[in-house]
Amino acid sequence: MGNSSSSVKDLPENAFLQRLVGPETVAMDDEFWDKMLSFKFYPPMNSQDYKTIEEAVQSLLKDFIVNEESTGNFSTLVRKFVALKDAQMQVGLEKTFNWPLSNVMFLIRFICKYFIQNLDEKDLVKAFERSVTPPAVNGDDQSRTNLPRAVNGDGGDHNGNGPVASTVGSASVISAYVSAVVDILIKSPVSDPFYLYEMEAINSLIVLLSVRIYRPDIDAVSPICDMLLGEQLSPSANGLVSRLITNFIQQPKAPGYLLQSNLHGSIVLGLASGIWNVLTLKNYRYPPEPESIMALQSVFLVLLLSNNNGLPENPIRKALFSFGNSEDPAYASNSTHALPFSQIYSRVCQQLRREEVSLLFYCLLHRNRDFNVYILSKTNIDLLILPLLELLYNAPAASSHHVYMLLIILLILSEDEFFTKTIHEIQVKNIRWYKERALPPMPLGSLIVLVVTRVIQMNITKIKDKYLHNNCLAALANMAADTKNLHVLACQRLITLFEQLSKRHRKLGEDYRQWSEKVEQESVNPDLTLELSIHEEVLRMILEIINGVLFYELSSNANLIHSLLYKRNLFERFRSYPNFQEVVHNIETVIVHFASKLDKNDTNMTVEQVLDIIKQQSVSFSTQRLKKLPNLKFRYVEEEHPEEFFLPYCWTLVYGGSTIFWNAEKICIFNALNVADDDLDEAVIAGAGEEAAATVPAVQPVPAEEPAAV
Repeated sequence: MGNSSSSVKDLPENAFLQRLVGPETVAMDDEFWDKMLSFKFYPPMNSQDYKTIEEAVQSLLKDFIVNEESTGNFSTLVRKFVALKDAQMQVGLEKTFNWPLSNVMFLIRFICKYFIQNLDEKDLVKAFERSVTPPAVNGDDQSRTNLPRAVNGDGGDHNGNGPVASTVGSASVISAYVSAVVDILIKSPVSDPFYLYEMEAINSLIVLLSVRIYRPDIDAVSPICDMLLGEQLSPSANGLVSRLITNFIQQPKAPGYLLQSNLHGSIVLGLASGIWNVLTLKNYRYPPEPESIMALQSVFLVLLLSNNNGLPENPIRKALFSFGNSEDPAYASNSTHALPFSQIYSRVCQQLRREEVSLLFYCLLHRNRDFNVYILSKTNIDLLILPLLELLYNAPAASSHHVYMLLIILLILSEDEFFTKTIHEIQVKNIRWYKERALPPMPLGSLIVLVVTRVIQMNITKIKDKYLHNNCLAALANMAADTKNLHVLACQRLITLFEQLSKRHRKLGEDYRQWSEKVEQESVNPDLTLELSIHEEVLRMILEIINGVLFYELSSNANLIHSLLYKRNLFERFRSYPNFQEVVHNIETVIVHFASKLDKNDTNMTVEQVLDIIKQQSVSFSTQRLKKLPNLKFRYVEEEHPEEFFLPYCWTLVYGGSTIFWNAEKICIFNALNVADDDLDEAVIAGAGEEAAATVPAVQPVPAEEPAAV
């Protein structure tokens, strides 16, 4: 067979693989392992090519499940990896690249993924730990056990490769495996060719964590996850988080030959044995790498680790939420657990369009106190808010969960007074993504109002999701008291939204009245009742936002007063609603006052002249004439068990974006069979047989403690 080219479909005929999965027990010190692993293998860099390989070797994997119970060859393969890793560490991980080490890592995670999909977790643990005594070799009656490979008298292995030590010892094999993978992930360089070490280590841990997705109950006990997030990762948690976030910051690019081979599109090259062929994939030539594959896989891994439930204290979550700013002299001198906040911020601003990046930023902003303080102190917050608003503007094209995350980020930011003041001082211009019209320069705060009210309008008319508009209105309410110089377009959008909702509310009320008259007995129309309730809630919130702006910043919002005067009759019918009376009274007090001043002047005044009069009168208008209502403020809180929403959500992102192929038919944590490439969020549902929970996140804003009315 030599170096002739062949298709991946010929893999089942490979003699090495046939012996590995066959009924024969292969001893640890058998030269078979060295021969099988001595080739150059470039792992597939997208899920489709991964699927091609997996489908080609289905028969081998099925045989392995049947035979490994008696052969223990999988456990021996894992032990071989640990021995190779220890030998490499003795030489220095960064000194020389070892193809057998890279190959064995891929082989284990490839097999492990299939085992996880098709075995109970307890059987997977047994496969790792299995120890089988091989038969005598070459007539030697002395049995050899499946221990790390034998060493000769001077401490070298049977090939004279120098001392070999193994960390398996009395520890469990799976524990030694995880420790070795984490050690490589943290200590390996990311440059060519060591890039393969890092990628394999990241992917190996993602595969091991996938035990969660093949069972419907995410709260079920998972020995592997408990082991991973307990004793295994606790000592390495800070280093692991630092490496993964550093990968996100630095965005290491894959070597060119991994993305576009120069040797006939092959994934296996320059083989040491004639039993291996040069394997070709039909669609191996990948498009140029838009972002770093390693960076994205790193984000996936840190999200999966930090959102995993089970143990009372997740060490990765603790490490993620506690690292400080390495650019702060206090951390630079006193702490090793620190990362450059400015670089994280810059990278997030560049890649906020990616859901996994938005989710990572949310986690840091919400739970890492130092990072939260740093972000809220930024005077160039427009670098973050502008791409966020662009995504919200294009909300119909985005996943609903991405929209939720962006609105929650905005809500968290709006809780801070410095933020709510700063956004009205920053001028933005050249907003090319806004399609309705060419926007003139305006304060960033006005652009936020313009876009968020658009999202509310879209939600009320199309999506009709209560939680989404709650988040929108909560953010606007938090900003109301500091709103200055609200642009005329933002004012018009806010009043127009109220007008449209008012008309719809009137029609709903009439529909409900007619329906009630037709029903002889007392009854409730749940759909009409819910929609009417939602409209009343939104209308009340908009009125409170307008009232907040007028009460605290009337003198700097002539455009809003002018817009209210233009639509002065809009608020009359709400005087009779008990829940609206106080806030409508304040708004009408302002309208009546300024209308009276304008009525004394020429009715043919220009808009500029009207605004001048409003500005002059604003200076003398006393807010003591208005009733002070509680300053409506909202704060964001997570539900008691946030992982019930976030873990399935994380896995939908991994399913749709990682380099690994996942079998949709096997997944239980969300409905992967109904997932379209552009609609992953709709798959976040409870397990089989349970009610869907896709459109209702496990998070929502709640009102903060309100001050007493004066």
